[in-house]
Amino acid sequence: MTGSAFSSITGFSDEGENSVGSEGIIERKRAEELLARYKRELSVFHTFGNASVKSLDLQGTLANILSAAIEVLQADGVGVFLLEPDGETMVLSVHHGFSEDFVQGMRRIRLGEGASGLAVAAGRPVVVDISEYPTKRLSPYLVKEGLRTIVSTPLVCGGSLVGALDLAWRTPGPFPPEELNLLASVGRLIGQSVRNANLYENLQGEIAGRIEAEKRISKGLQLIVALHEIDLKIIEGSNVSDTLGRVCDLVVEMGYPMCWVGLAQPDKTVLPVAGRGIPMEDLPALGVRWDDSPLGQGPSGIVVRTERPVVCQDIQEDPRFVPELHWILRLGCRTLASSPLTRTDPFTLS
Repeated sequence: MTGSAFSSITGFSDEGENSVGSEGIIERKRAEELLARYKRELSVFHTFGNASVKSLDLQGTLANILSAAIEVLQADGVGVFLLEPDGETMVLSVHHGFSEDFVQGMRRIRLGEGASGLAVAAGRPVVVDISEYPTKRLSPYLVKEGLRTIVSTPLVCGGSLVGALDLAWRTPGPFPPEELNLLASVGRLIGQSVRNANLYENLQGEIAGRIEAEKRISKGLQLIVALHEIDLKIIEGSNVSDTLGRVCDLVVEMGYPMCWVGLAQPDKTVLPVAGRGIPMEDLPALGVRWDDSPLGQGPSGIVVRTERPVVCQDIQEDPRFVPELHWILRLGCRTLASSPLTRTDPFTLS
């Protein structure tokens, strides 16, 4: 009886040890899987985090995000859609692994279309098999591309939609729930990066606008000072040549490379009387006129006849400059403005 009891107790003990051993192996395996998952998540966040801070502008940020998605998500195709200001359209802004026909067909989609539309509506990542693709007009592009599985996650920032990240595979396969949770976090990270890039570009635009406004104000102040100085010269009784020479000085000081002033003559010629940054000895040889002859069809002639300013953005493309084109291009000029100076005698300022 004792032996029997012993044998019974001994048998129970062996069975318990085997059970504990099996449970330990299972727990260890679960811990290893959990650790591997955490490592992957950390690796993904690290990669996307680095990508999001490499560049401040939007295009640089998108390019870095695309590279990160290719590296860690290993999809056959990756695309980032961004929401347009109208709030109703998304544009495929960057992509990888797709044909040109596919890109052109998917370039602009309405909010609610495709896998992106499902993800945006659900507010979370979705997995779509090609057989269940929701938008008929887009399906042919995916079929032609040979895509079988599409995973899309919304890009959000502070609860506001920024766009969507689409991943595509040419083979069917399961997408574990933990991967979808990871994608949701990636979508929030990318959404914040895109929003930051937009804010940066808006700020740069505001700064550029302010700098341009300051330049215009500065040039306006320079003009006021110049006009005041010219008025003083006239009041002081300075001769015409000195006064107009100072006009040319002030124009060049305002940032223009050259300036000359001509006086309209009774014989319909324009007499150069002052200039800066320009070889004055060459001007008389050009034979500038203000009559209806070919030499009078240039800006100076038109200004004297009409008493209205003339601006030419590209001298090389303007037929009015044909007679003097070679000389003007030799000076390195491409843009010209000519303005009348009127009082009792007609002048022209070029």
